[in-house]
Amino acid sequence: MKKIILSIALFLGLNSYAQDYYHAIGAAYNIGLYKLDYNSVSQNESLSSSSAVGAALIVYKATLAFEMSRSSSFAISAYPGAGGYYNSRTGGSVAYQLPVLGEFYFGDVDDANFNFGAGFFYGGIFSSDATGGTVMGPQLSIGGQFEFRDQLVGLRGYYTYGINKSKNLPSDATDVVDSKSLFGISLHYLLGQ
Repeated sequence: MKKIILSIALFLGLNSYAQDYYHAIGAAYNIGLYKLDYNSVSQNESLSSSSAVGAALIVYKATLAFEMSRSSSFAISAYPGAGGYYNSRTGGSVAYQLPVLGEFYFGDVDDANFNFGAGFFYGGIFSSDATGGTVMGPQLSIGGQFEFRDQLVGLRGYYTYGINKSKNLPSDATDVVDSKSLFGISLHYLLGQ
């Protein structure tokens, strides 16, 4: 693993012309999809549940960009965020996220561009009705930045495939289906370098 990281660092160092730090602030909406099915003989039960839980978040974007050419860059970006919602009839939810991605930008990072990325996500959405939970796994994203009323605005869509499994299942659980995933969209305003 150390050799892979060192190779990537050397590649970026030898092939990049400049590096810059950018940051932005914005809002996101995440939807977590959760499914758990199993049978247990010792507890004489069958469980089948699926839920979709959503929440709005305030997101900060931190990007370290390496210019690869005049029209493309590679960047390492983090999008930490927290939020939730409350509804007096249905309750509410609390959400957090910490994705870290490697992203390719076609166009300048601080100008209009198209980008896509891949990385790792850790976060979750917890609802007052005990649905939801943590999602951890690989994330894919696609997005871009454009000018809106003379301001640079970014739009990003993403999907996370959850690789973590539920805890506290009966030891004799059979026919287990345990899946988690998350998708969302975010809008951010570039604050500058």
